[in-house]
Amino acid sequence: MPAHGVPAAAKHHKQIRLNLLSSFDSGIGEGGAEIAALDSANHLLLVTNGAENRTDIFPIFGGEAASFDISPYGGGVQSVAVKDGLAVAVAAADPVVLPGKAVFFDPANPDAGGTAIVVGALPDMVTFSYQGTKVLVANEGEPRCIDADGFGVTDPSQAINPEGTISIIDLVSGQPGPVTTVDFKAFNDSATELRSDGVRIGTWPSASIAEDLEPEYITVAKNGKAAYVSLQENNAVAVIDLESGGVLDIVGLERSGGIMSFDVTDPTAPELLEWAQTGDISPEGMQFIKQEDSPTGRPLLVVSYEVSGTTAIFEIVK
Repeated sequence: MPAHGVPAAAKHHKQIRLNLLSSFDSGIGEGGAEIAALDSANHLLLVTNGAENRTDIFPIFGGEAASFDISPYGGGVQSVAVKDGLAVAVAAADPVVLPGKAVFFDPANPDAGGTAIVVGALPDMVTFSYQGTKVLVANEGEPRCIDADGFGVTDPSQAINPEGTISIIDLVSGQPGPVTTVDFKAFNDSATELRSDGVRIGTWPSASIAEDLEPEYITVAKNGKAAYVSLQENNAVAVIDLESGGVLDIVGLERSGGIMSFDVTDPTAPELLEWAQTGDISPEGMQFIKQEDSPTGRPLLVVSYEVSGTTAIFEIVK
């Protein structure tokens, strides 16, 4: 390591200086800030505060902070997203094996309350389509060693294992409308085929395929026609048709300890292009940075890994 803590590789690139514009403190400490979303219409920053089960709202250019209380809607806020001045937060139920809720609210007027829509069990991530016409929720449906009343059980076969699903909420005139629930029941008899494709299943006693698959993170195609859902625990990605509300395919990642790129020009027949070995497992989230927005002049991929607690930045070289 060279003097002043600058890696040698950084000497060949223009140094980047970060100017702190503002800082926001929940006042809670650990658990007080997890997922952030920018409300560009109202110049607000929304941050989930799991410790207090609320979404904190901070004016970017100064002013009084506010919050939206999630406790009337569920036992724990999981994620938040915002588009065109409309915010939506997702909350798990208590116990988490029951259906959760997506709560729509005005971040500029949080005291006005929200509109709650029932979604699947343990809604873990929420996002808008690029067109702002749909909201998608990844309902992880994790199993718990509890009974229907929330009391603990010692036999895993007696535990509750809700299905993993995706909720597609249509927006009508900027307000939540009909909900489509995408499940994986159609794959319940496809265990042999899924395993041969590299999908990791059978991780819970007596679970069906629909119960075993756990949606974690969603990326929506810019044309609004498809969504790609990471099934983290299953080492796979589900391709969702947003027009029909069906599952086009489940793509097994075939390998572990790396990142794979696919050609999804035909969503029903994804083609593996490349596998970059990284030596890490269980990527939690990915963020693609376009070439024109990249400090290196090349497209980048930022990957966070849940198991190791690390984050890596990859330069994509064609």
